[in-house]
Amino acid sequence: MSKQGINPHHASAILGIHSVSTPYTAQDGTGTTTKGEEQRANIDNELNDLGVGPQDESSPEERDSQTLLLQLAERTVLQAEALAKETIDRAREESEAAAQRLLEQTVAEAEEQARGIMEAAEQQRTSSTDKARAEARRIVEAAKEESSTITREATAKAQQEAE
Repeated sequence: MSKQGINPHHASAILGIHSVSTPYTAQDGTGTTTKGEEQRANIDNELNDLGVGPQDESSPEERDSQTLLLQLAERTVLQAEALAKETIDRAREESEAAAQRLLEQTVAEAEEQARGIMEAAEQQRTSSTDKARAEARRIVEAAKEESSTITREATAKAQQEAE
């Protein structure tokens, strides 16, 4: 890396290649590190690793280039966070839609099964009713025949005794 600085248009490519190797801790006054401070610290560390960090002998052009790189890195982080949130939201919406479709399908299947069970029960009830009616008719017919037989026998016996 030369001391002339880095072209700001290549900053995102450069930042995407390197990882943070220098530990850095920033505090928000309460003793805890904030997310933004931590991100800025990570960016500062990456820029220092690349040789573009703050230097006493930096020219105004180098400082401008470093400022542009830092701003670009911060914007890139914010865009990445927004993209991640959008992706998560879209995945959640798709998941909820899939769950709704599955629920609707399950309800439709359950309703169809219930209809089938009700139809089978109705058929069985109708069949049982028809069988009961047929059995009642058979019993009535048998009783009529028995009654006729008894009546004939009684009439025949009465005629025999009358003779």
